[in-house]
Amino acid sequence: MSASKSQHTQHPPVAKRDRLFGWKEGLCALPLVAGLALLAYAWSPASTREPAPATAASVAVAAKPAASACVGVWRRLDGDYTLAIQSVREDGVVEATYHNPKAVHVARATLQRTPTASLEIELRDTGYDGNRYMLHHDAANDRLTGTYFQPAVQRTYQVQFARIR
Repeated sequence: MSASKSQHTQHPPVAKRDRLFGWKEGLCALPLVAGLALLAYAWSPASTREPAPATAASVAVAAKPAASACVGVWRRLDGDYTLAIQSVREDGVVEATYHNPKAVHVARATLQRTPTASLEIELRDTGYDGNRYMLHHDAANDRLTGTYFQPAVQRTYQVQFARIR
């Protein structure tokens, strides 16, 4: 024999691994395992499950402020101006009265259910030719804050109302 062949050693043949299951059996067991997992989930208490994701409808409902938060009697902080909001209809129409200190006709009052409850009050009376309040309810401080526009002089003022009732 040559020297190169004597240095080469032969390895014993590799035996096939003994497996409990082959790939075919594992593939057949997969639907059974998935079914058992689904059954275990269905029987688990609801409190251990993930909450359902928010839908657009549930987010929209959560974003709408309570219109009832604006109902009440409000006094402007810089004078004797009183705004009384009696009710807010589902369509956003507001029943309101305004006094300075005498009654001033409220021509239009509406509430838009934005995240901060946007209230628009238009006054039409002697000396009030379309004067307009644009107010938002500040829930943290329970105030109506916003602007008051006087078209006769083309001026806009920052205003705040505090709840008195």
